[in-house]
Amino acid sequence: MKLHHSLLALPLAAAFLAGCSTEQRTLPAVQNSGEYALAQNNVDQAFADFREYTERAPGSGYGHLMLGKTYLAKDMPAHAREQFELAYTADPANPDVVESLCEALYQDKEYDALFRLLRQRVVEKATANDFRLMGRYARLTGDADEAQSALLTSARMDRGRSIAPQLELAEFYSSIGNADEAARRARMAYYISPDNDRVKRTLRDLGVAIGPATGLTPTERE
Repeated sequence: MKLHHSLLALPLAAAFLAGCSTEQRTLPAVQNSGEYALAQNNVDQAFADFREYTERAPGSGYGHLMLGKTYLAKDMPAHAREQFELAYTADPANPDVVESLCEALYQDKEYDALFRLLRQRVVEKATANDFRLMGRYARLTGDADEAQSALLTSARMDRGRSIAPQLELAEFYSSIGNADEAARRARMAYYISPDNDRVKRTLRDLGVAIGPATGLTPTERE
């Protein structure tokens, strides 16, 4: 009888130990793991982590945003779009969500949907970021006039406070062969944030030497 009871106890103990060894991670632990993996370009691990995150917290805009980013990293823009649309439903005011959704639509060549989204935002409650994105994708799809108009509007709305509109303008002017205006806008970005690596890289790419007189006060502040 004692032997029989001992044999019965063995599977119970094994099950208990197995349960202990597979204890579920907390959501913050899953988040940290996924963000670290994505930063290290370990896309498969990031994908597994953020898929788990969205399964456990299906209403989380953050989870869908990050899973969408892993889909973009895997060159799967249609799948990324689905996740970004879920994130947008949960958090439409988040500029990272808006920018990510626009990029997925662009990569998926869904240009009509892309500009429909941007025009809707511009009409309803435009921000400097909305006009900046309108300008970026107008440039990328070959509409130079709309690109310039939208980017200048973005810079005016921003009032020369941040580098993003200035760098977008620098890139736009460079793309149409206006090197002087591209350099001028890059120098305005340098005035705003002289220690920013992207700003310094843009200046170097444009052949602008960095020194005490590099920065220019943004036109929109004057």
